[in-house]
Amino acid sequence: QKAFCDSPEFKAIMMPSIPIIFGELDTDHDGEMSFRELLAGYYPSCSIAELDDFINKYDRQWQQQKREQEANRGHGQLTMEQEEELESLMTTFDMNFDEECSQYEMELYCSNLGIGDDTVAEWFKEYDTDQNGKLNMVEFKEFFRTHWVDRHLTFS
Repeated sequence: QKAFCDSPEFKAIMMPSIPIIFGELDTDHDGEMSFRELLAGYYPSCSIAELDDFINKYDRQWQQQKREQEANRGHGQLTMEQEEELESLMTTFDMNFDEECSQYEMELYCSNLGIGDDTVAEWFKEYDTDQNGKLNMVEFKEFFRTHWVDRHLTFS
């Protein structure tokens, strides 16, 4: 029995599509498909940084360079990965989908962590800069940058 891939039907359907698919995956248009380009096609929601982390996971020199770059970003600055994590975390807090985290939403979430309403109220006094009872994305990131990144804690 012939394999389906060797059949004339398969060739008639797939052969015209192959250059189109290759062209979509070859993002730098050099006529070759790198491993990163292949992974980007297979995992389209991953950022370039995430793909690089995966590809270079066991490369000690690359990992050292990455640590040095992170150290040079300056104290308290968020990395791109941390920014993405916080944007995702906001959706966990934002129960009514208004793209803001209300004091009530924060209190509900924090009560599960053993953090009292008084603490949340103090946080909102400091970080709710427009004093509307909600943290927008900028205020939300600033709160977490100050309370987690500056204290060298991780998000994950």
